Amino acid sequence: MALATRSDPEGPVVSDSSDANAYLVAPQEHPGAQPGASRAAASPADQAWAALAPLLAGRPRVRESRSGGHTYLRRWERPLTDRRPAVPAAIPLYSGVGDTRTLVIDLDTSRGGPDAVHRDTAALTALITGAGGQLIQDHSPTGGVHLYLPLQQPLGFHDARDLALALAARTPTMDPAPNQNLTDGLIRPPGSPHPRGGHQRLDTPLSRAYAIARTRNPAAVINNLRHALAAELAALHTQPANDAAHSPDGTGSASSGTELGHRPRRGGPRDLPADYLAIATTGQYNPVRYRSPSEARQAVLSAAVWAGHTLPQLLARIDGGHWPGLASFYTRYRNPHTRRKALLADWRNALAWVTANQHTHRAQNVVRNSPTSQPPTHGGHASPTVQDHRHIDDSIQQRRGTAAEYQWIRSWWTALQLLEHRRYTGRSAVALRWVLRALGEAAHKSGSRYIAFGVRSLSIATGLDHTTVAAHLRTLRSEDDPFLDLIEDDRGLAADLYTLRIPDEATQRAHRTSWPAGRLHALRPVFRELGHTAATVYEALEHTREPVRSFDLLHRTGLSRSATHTALQTLAAWNLIQQRHGRWHIVAGTSLVLLAEQFGCLDAVRDLIDRHRTERAAYRAAYALTRRAGHTPGTPLLPPLDDDWPPPPEPPDQHQTLLDLLEQQLGAHPIATHTHA
Repeated sequence: MALATRSDPEGPVVSDSSDANAYLVAPQEHPGAQPGASRAAASPADQAWAALAPLLAGRPRVRESRSGGHTYLRRWERPLTDRRPAVPAAIPLYSGVGDTRTLVIDLDTSRGGPDAVHRDTAALTALITGAGGQLIQDHSPTGGVHLYLPLQQPLGFHDARDLALALAARTPTMDPAPNQNLTDGLIRPPGSPHPRGGHQRLDTPLSRAYAIARTRNPAAVINNLRHALAAELAALHTQPANDAAHSPDGTGSASSGTELGHRPRRGGPRDLPADYLAIATTGQYNPVRYRSPSEARQAVLSAAVWAGHTLPQLLARIDGGHWPGLASFYTRYRNPHTRRKALLADWRNALAWVTANQHTHRAQNVVRNSPTSQPPTHGGHASPTVQDHRHIDDSIQQRRGTAAEYQWIRSWWTALQLLEHRRYTGRSAVALRWVLRALGEAAHKSGSRYIAFGVRSLSIATGLDHTTVAAHLRTLRSEDDPFLDLIEDDRGLAADLYTLRIPDEATQRAHRTSWPAGRLHALRPVFRELGHTAATVYEALEHTREPVRSFDLLHRTGLSRSATHTALQTLAAWNLIQQRHGRWHIVAGTSLVLLAEQFGCLDAVRDLIDRHRTERAAYRAAYALTRRAGHTPGTPLLPPLDDDWPPPPEPPDQHQTLLDLLEQQLGAHPIATHTHA
């Protein structure tokens, strides 16, 4: 019954954002509809949803499952209203600042059967009512039970997690998963449709449930529960380390003489390392490495200082709900003023520590590279150069990075926009178009129409599996009048060599038509979560100078009416676009980069890069064996995979693509490779 399992892009996940800036500060009580009156004619399920869902949700958001309850994807999230969804839907438990006002107990029949659920329900009800608490109860058609404990005082993530684990220790049928993940905690509230038919039925009378949700339980109830569960709580973890060094008055190790500035990097701020970003977004940390939440939060702030972030940038991520994990570490301070003082003290500590220790770290390579300059080699090793390939045509090499070559690439993009809607139809159409866009961006970065880019790199740049990319490349190059030609394959450790081409049927029009506005993008990281169709619609809106109607987007994108409508709903749910007077336009204030951080897209890309490194290492080892066995190599061996890769050349911006992220992670650049005429 639990909906929180993992942060896999295709698994049940929970959002960290809301419409506009609905929770830039600690969320207030969501207004609920009075049961009765205007909804007297509604069904009991509709009344329960309208009255309770807004009061029980940690954020005013709802995640619908359009796969019959199998997955709850972020792209299916929308603002929470009192209208009951027609499909299974779940609400988030935690707010954007890392706390919850409802402790949820999920009792699942798969953990012991209906009789065990009834037994545990009675035991938990007796425990909580004995502590002075009032519960709301519902059940599902399969026999599972949800117990809701609304709270007057918000409960921090770590406190709620520990209480849930302590309750689960004495309750065999309880699934603590919804309370265990700050970013992935979801629950179907009363009235929500159930995947197997029916809905979550409210057991508590609606009028009483609404009164409990409105008035909530006092803080004394949680204190009494902690006392009753003292043995279980003590068994969860060792005694936390002394927190005095991080006291809210700024004493301890904070340097009172350090200004609230930052440690600037010549290349600008860079992404937080993956392990620190995971703590900032999820609130989960390694207790072996960090003895207490205070040490974990201090480590994140120190990493932010090293990365060149400023205090306003940090506060924007916390107050905007993009780093709920870091915000959850400060929920122990009830007073917002005290909470902010604690954060400022930690920032001073981090700045002082980094300043004192920066001489022990290797200087960063902050040279900013032009996209038209010669790409650096990988890992400091000498990679195959132009002189190493005797078959390279000197006349083509001289055109690399020239204005004429960039003009040709822009004409190729114009031809793609002229023909793609008619040429690529069917289920794989959108994916084919994004493979071509990734190749186009690689060509633009290298300054040449000739490119050698592996399917695994294209997989990262497009958000598709590498086997799917390979299949799409075969489809594209086998067309009668293709957009790309395969020049050379089976090149050993080197990627296949392709050249872009303008189809004959579009040659004249492509050179006469004005170049389209905007940049040629591969897929941007956030659309790994929101989907390729949403990326296509967003791109179309970016390239228009005026707001457009939904009908016009059908012609601009070549998508079906239903696909366009779904994409518009997805983008609007995350405040990426807005509709005004019947026309759609992009919301400039919503950052694609911050949403990608929030969704965990950057971590997913890093994990994929690590997996590809392992696969390439195995392939290189096998290739070396064949070479020693006497086979003639196609190209020299590439550098090893565990080199010291250079740091990102520049900070991410609003238009960062997955290809940019690949460059940042590996220090790799698309290298233009040419063949003889």
